[in-house]
Amino acid sequence: MTSTECVIALPILLVAFVFTMSNGGNAGDVVSTHGIGYIAGDEYQLFDGSSPEPLTKWFEVYNISMTWFEALLFCKSRHGNLATIRSPEENDLLSKMVVQSLGPRSQYWVWIGGKRLESMDEFIWMTDGHPFTYTNWFPGYPANGSRYPCVVNYYNGTMWSWFTYDCGYKFNACSCEYQK
Repeated sequence: MTSTECVIALPILLVAFVFTMSNGGNAGDVVSTHGIGYIAGDEYQLFDGSSPEPLTKWFEVYNISMTWFEALLFCKSRHGNLATIRSPEENDLLSKMVVQSLGPRSQYWVWIGGKRLESMDEFIWMTDGHPFTYTNWFPGYPANGSRYPCVVNYYNGTMWSWFTYDCGYKFNACSCEYQK
């Protein structure tokens, strides 16, 4: 069985139709595609059917169990990348989208596009290879001795923060970013 997802974006104005058709499906099928948010100039909003011009980028949250590498390939297969978070506003937008997409939970673990360089002392965004200029690390991270290279956005019931984690672990969600 297969799943079909559609996201249609017009060049000037984002118009999104997000739906999933599943006939039983396989474990790897996309079962849910929700939570679209956009960034246009200084405006950070959950998608409500319209967006202002000019649209610079948008996020989607997918409720799919996969490793960091699988999530990266998944986003790239949709002509995007794992989410790059460059400001507190983008972090807040993405966090709201996760809750909107996945429903109320006591914890969320969502892959984002950050990765530790081989030198082990610097992190970059996979979207463009630039180092982090904004961070939302959990207190003590990444300097706590953890050598895991991949970055996950985590909610512990009270706050959102970033952790490094084993890239081969399967979390139940990822966030993709798309550029205009």
